[in-house]
Amino acid sequence: VVHPRMQRHGLGGRLLVAVENALRAEGRARRFQLFTGHRSNVRLYRKYGYAPIGTEQVSERLSMVTLTKETVAG
Repeated sequence: VVHPRMQRHGLGGRLLVAVENALRAEGRARRFQLFTGHRSNVRLYRKYGYAPIGTEQVSERLSMVTLTKETVAG
């Protein structure tokens, strides 16, 4: 989570890449999966290679989108 005042500076993307790299370095991750209820997050995750695989209507005003990404050996 990036504080609203710090958004739009690339921090979210850098955090995402750092977490992916740490998990990938352990050698056990084959796929990453996450979910969000914010459209701006969906755009961010798609930019980093995640693809939506489902949407669940949680309430009248909230939909949760699940996204996934296969790991790449490297």
